[in-house]
Amino acid sequence: MRVLAVLRDFPSQTNPQAGVFMRRRLEAMMRLGHTVEVVRIVPLAPALGSKWSAYRAVPDREIVGDIPVHAVRAIMPPRLIGMETVAAQVHRRLAAHIDRFRPDVLHASFVIPCGHAAIRHSVPVVVSAHGVDTYGWPFARAGLQRAARETLRKATRLSAVSGFLGNIMRTLCGRDVRVIWNGADERTFFPRAAQPSRDRLAIPEDRFTVVYAGNLLRAKGLFELIDAAAMISEYRPLVCLAGEGPDKELLQQRAAQRNVDVRFLGRREHAEIADVLAAADVVTLPSYAEGLPNIVCEAMLSGRAVVASTAGGIPEIVDDGATGLLVAPKDAPALASALSRLAADANLRSRLAAQAHTFAARRLTWEAASREYEGLYHETIEAFAA
Repeated sequence: MRVLAVLRDFPSQTNPQAGVFMRRRLEAMMRLGHTVEVVRIVPLAPALGSKWSAYRAVPDREIVGDIPVHAVRAIMPPRLIGMETVAAQVHRRLAAHIDRFRPDVLHASFVIPCGHAAIRHSVPVVVSAHGVDTYGWPFARAGLQRAARETLRKATRLSAVSGFLGNIMRTLCGRDVRVIWNGADERTFFPRAAQPSRDRLAIPEDRFTVVYAGNLLRAKGLFELIDAAAMISEYRPLVCLAGEGPDKELLQQRAAQRNVDVRFLGRREHAEIADVLAAADVVTLPSYAEGLPNIVCEAMLSGRAVVASTAGGIPEIVDDGATGLLVAPKDAPALASALSRLAADANLRSRLAAQAHTFAARRLTWEAASREYEGLYHETIEAFAA
């Protein structure tokens, strides 16, 4: 099949990590023998100011790996202002790419604005929900909800990366939704010995090490993580945060106030994240809201014990007490209790890690996801032709 993916985020020369999971998913489709191109909707950046320079630097066309990527630009002010107008802004340029590439199916990731743009063309369309595009944006403003409902009603087929998101989609449109979980690249994320990674990161062998990888945001539960680490000081936890974000300075202050040893590792390349995970005794994501986070898939595939919140679709893949431990969001004492259990019991860590890897190797790889998408594409094409 010829698949044209309509996306918001995708790796580029200026930011090779943006939307890297989309690249891995599409590369898995290509390994199945399909031809893939990407149309990426990029904010139309003002000519002045460094804040928008990364968007200005995105080329109109580039090759990422073996995937041709075409940028189409639209005015997208902050705070979702005018987001429902993006589809009209990019309509002619997206139509030109459809006429040139002649795809068998469009796959739009994110209900708004990508799905909203894709449904306006006479081509079979799959619209996939990933997170805030479904549980957040449609409820922010009446105009965004109208755009979301229109998208979900008119798409040929719908998918979601978790049952949690699928249920919200059904509430908005009353239609069936295929749940296809996110995954991870098993060629990058796999069980490996901890000590070589700890040596590279200068982490002592005897430190109980808790790793988080992602944006440094309050909504990821990182302040609760620092508070929880302070509650289990007898285990001398080392908290490693891989990523950047607007709350970094406040997190540094919180760590100093709580006398918690926190190491800020900065933004890391995809392969480097695998090395950071390998150094962990525990990988944690105590987030307030999620769709189905890739970092949990990556940690499980890496054979590491996971402590995560019950937000969104996380409980669909983390079986509490079997493939990880779950805690309520915003509950630092519960998080401390879960971390202390794992700090005190190496056998429990090993059992959870092994069972997590067994599950992830079977269900949470991009190969597994791509085969499910392949079947959905065939159904979409047949339904459109009917």
